[in-house]
Amino acid sequence: MEFAEQIMLDLINQGYSGNDLREHFKEEVSQIRPAMEAILAEAKLVAVSESGYASYGMFSMKWRNDGRNRKRLDNSR
Repeated sequence: MEFAEQIMLDLINQGYSGNDLREHFKEEVSQIRPAMEAILAEAKLVAVSESGYASYGMFSMKWRNDGRNRKRLDNSR
């Protein structure tokens, strides 16, 4: 399912319809690109950082950069 379809279904489930649905949909969709750009920028910083550590909120993924290889530190995989 595409982001747009998921957003639309979520807004409908919240009770939006007509013009309210259209306006809320436009607002939600407009936030996808900035959010993805922020995620990409953070990933790039982690990829080139000396520490190699990053925490992604509830996922708590932490990586160690040993110079040549990145290794996942948590035991979830």
